[in-house]
Amino acid sequence: MLFTFLGAGLLSLIIFGFRYISHPVCSPISIQLNGNIVEGKAATFKAETATGTAFAWNFGDGETAIEETPSTRHTYKHPGKYVVSVLVNGSCDESIPIFVNAGVADSVAGPEAKIEVSKDTVGLNEEIMFSDASVNSTSWVWNLGEPGVSEQYTRNVKFAYSSPGPKKIILTVNGKAMDTRYVYVREKELPKIVETKEAKPVAKKQDLGLKDNPVISPLVAPGPDKPKPEPEPAVVKIPDPPKGYLETVFKGLMDGADWQEPLSKYICSGDLNTPVVYNGNNTTLSKVCVGLSALSKKDVKKITNIKVVPMFSKQTNCITSMNITVEKTTGVWPLKKTTHVDIN
Repeated sequence: MLFTFLGAGLLSLIIFGFRYISHPVCSPISIQLNGNIVEGKAATFKAETATGTAFAWNFGDGETAIEETPSTRHTYKHPGKYVVSVLVNGSCDESIPIFVNAGVADSVAGPEAKIEVSKDTVGLNEEIMFSDASVNSTSWVWNLGEPGVSEQYTRNVKFAYSSPGPKKIILTVNGKAMDTRYVYVREKELPKIVETKEAKPVAKKQDLGLKDNPVISPLVAPGPDKPKPEPEPAVVKIPDPPKGYLETVFKGLMDGADWQEPLSKYICSGDLNTPVVYNGNNTTLSKVCVGLSALSKKDVKKITNIKVVPMFSKQTNCITSMNITVEKTTGVWPLKKTTHVDIN
């Protein structure tokens, strides 16, 4: 009887120990908020726990986020009640109910910075004009993207770049409103079209064989001149886009920069509906540009690779098509993976 009782107790300890080992011990988790939550404004959430290296957030509005640190930020589009949950290390979770307040419009709207440029592509040492088109603005800070050049503090700025390549222009109005544009500085000027003219033949002197007393034939009225053939127009080849230029244009358009003029000057006939291949699918250049420009800032931050392979015309060297690849990285280590960026 005693042995039976001892055996049963030992078996219970073994089963309890197996369950303890096979199920991870979760440290207490507490979700903290940074003040009241208002629609349209970013809210900060923090999962306070002793042991956490991966945090999977669900904000209750259909949006999720995966972070390697305890804190995350999210913006709710509509007021109301939501349940926020976090899964720590893939096994321990916590959730809390929250209320999102309706936003209150400012009585006087502040200025919205808006950069206007005289051209999107310039040559070295060629003057370019930057202007702010906002209203109610009283102060301006321009960062022109040129190394060693100080910030400018007027509404309109004239400048000439001394180094080639893409330039990121940042304007801050009244100390908070910001706008960004891109321009490209060419290393060499584009060739000008030069019309060729047909050289007129030069008559050679001939020995007319006249004697001392020549017999002069009666004058004959000259016939009509034969029409001269029209010279064939010279074929001008478009130069190759600078290295990295096309990738820079696609990066810029996702930040709101103009893409039509920078691309059309290298495309055959300036046709922005040129067929392209985007992530293995046939589409048009304009659809790709519009789709990428509509991506949210959150999706743009995840993009890790942009590759553009153009195809050229043998006759004029203009671009006839492109193969465009845009990739992003999702998840956290060791579950990170690279996928294509889809566009509508």
